[in-house]
Amino acid sequence: MFLKKNEEMISQLSKLTMMGKNPVEKKPIHVLANIFDVDPDTEIYKIMQFKYFSGDLRNDYLTHMFPSKETWGDPYENLLLNQEFKDSLTGEALYLTGIVDDLYATCWTLEKNESIDHWSNFSRNNPAVRIKSTPRKLLSSLMNTNDVFFSLHHYIGKVLYEEVTDLCNFFSDPDWQKHLDSQGQGAALSLMRLQEDLSYEQEVRLVYQYDNTNNQWVDKNVILQAGYSCKVPIDWQTVIDEIVYSKNVDFNHLSTLLSSKKIYCPVYKSSIF
Repeated sequence: MFLKKNEEMISQLSKLTMMGKNPVEKKPIHVLANIFDVDPDTEIYKIMQFKYFSGDLRNDYLTHMFPSKETWGDPYENLLLNQEFKDSLTGEALYLTGIVDDLYATCWTLEKNESIDHWSNFSRNNPAVRIKSTPRKLLSSLMNTNDVFFSLHHYIGKVLYEEVTDLCNFFSDPDWQKHLDSQGQGAALSLMRLQEDLSYEQEVRLVYQYDNTNNQWVDKNVILQAGYSCKVPIDWQTVIDEIVYSKNVDFNHLSTLLSSKKIYCPVYKSSIF
């Protein structure tokens, strides 16, 4: 039931609350409190198929996917979802499904250089773009103070890679309470632990927790699609630092799209894909 990360930031937020600071004033600290194991201003990259990128850009959303074997093909994805524990008092089966079945994620990478493998894997050989941003910019844009629980809905962190045995042991550990805390860190961090075979991806994972309970802003502005994806409002103009586009993208189409959203970042054609 203890915090896992950024205790100093959480303590600072408590002091700001006691001083009467409002959510807008506290938001920059909330952003830092929800960034795990990566510098807030580190450059990170994401490859998106152009059809999905253009759809998200036009509608001012970032689509997050439900992390599962079916979604991303990794049998060790989101292991906490179906892990069975035992209640120490009754001996009955206990599950933490409820803390992870409303989490959605998007994959970013620390890899600065373009890679044919990355392009192929994430574009599926369709027209695509590679966008550059930072953890701070992403959370600053996604966290909306009109959402009364914005600080409990967005997280980003560097993925920890482990051998499969260690990974499975971590999630099968009877101490299920280690995944719980008042800030939702444990649930988010459970999605930032993957098998060693995927370490070449150098992933930084962005996580969104969907909960529209007593939350009109989420109910009105976030689009949940059949439980497999979640479209979250974002201001792309404040997020994108650079775009590299694949050779099969229509540059005129891309340029018109960016101009319509007043995005004037550097744009380059990929030299390898």
